[in-house]
Amino acid sequence: MITNGKRVKLIGRNLSDLKQQLPNNVMLVDEDPDLIITHGGDGTLLGAEREYPGIPKLALRDCKSNPKCAEHPLEKVLQQDLKAESFIKLQVTDQHGNVLTGINDIVLHNADPCSAIRYRIWIDGKPFLQQIVGDGVVASTPFGSSAYYKSITGSTFDVGFGLAFNNSTEPMNHLVLSETSDIEIMVTRGPAILFSDNTSDRLTVNEGERIKISVSKTKAIFYGIDIFRCQDCYDLRRKFWIQHWDK
Repeated sequence: MITNGKRVKLIGRNLSDLKQQLPNNVMLVDEDPDLIITHGGDGTLLGAEREYPGIPKLALRDCKSNPKCAEHPLEKVLQQDLKAESFIKLQVTDQHGNVLTGINDIVLHNADPCSAIRYRIWIDGKPFLQQIVGDGVVASTPFGSSAYYKSITGSTFDVGFGLAFNNSTEPMNHLVLSETSDIEIMVTRGPAILFSDNTSDRLTVNEGERIKISVSKTKAIFYGIDIFRCQDCYDLRRKFWIQHWDK
């Protein structure tokens, strides 16, 4: 059992429900945990990885906050043979030395919704097209390819990292690149904002400034991610939103 003898930190909502299901040999801590159990949705997991990068995490959906999801009680999850999986993260650095890291994606977006940005891209030092006009670009990991990247491209991927061009004025095919690739983007008309995952932190990228995106040297380690992202839960949530918007 992955919790045996571990120092465990709980993050999320309705944690009193979760505490009742913990094995007796678990030590609950606030600092220096060996394992973090998140209780909520995708945002809770992303926030936990941002706050405690690299520490293994077990993600559980909180059915009180996600009533359309199937229940995943902790005691049943822990009875399964859970394997740790590592997932790449992306890192972006602006020319002022500010760094953001994302397990899902890095997003460059127009700061003014009424005005498109113009930008140029270099892939491994080689220019990609002359100039792109649109709302921006999304750099995504395989883990995050079912999120913003998919909403733009209608697709996902399993290896490397992807670039999706958000609402560009010319038809643009998305790209899936090697994990060793380096991306440089220069905003030629801005300003643009830069952010990662669901963080509230924002960086401004002004006209003429550049950013660099690459795969981070650190990885995220998750247990039971297939349970957390089970197809039954996805289908239930999708059905709920279709019914909601049809009203």
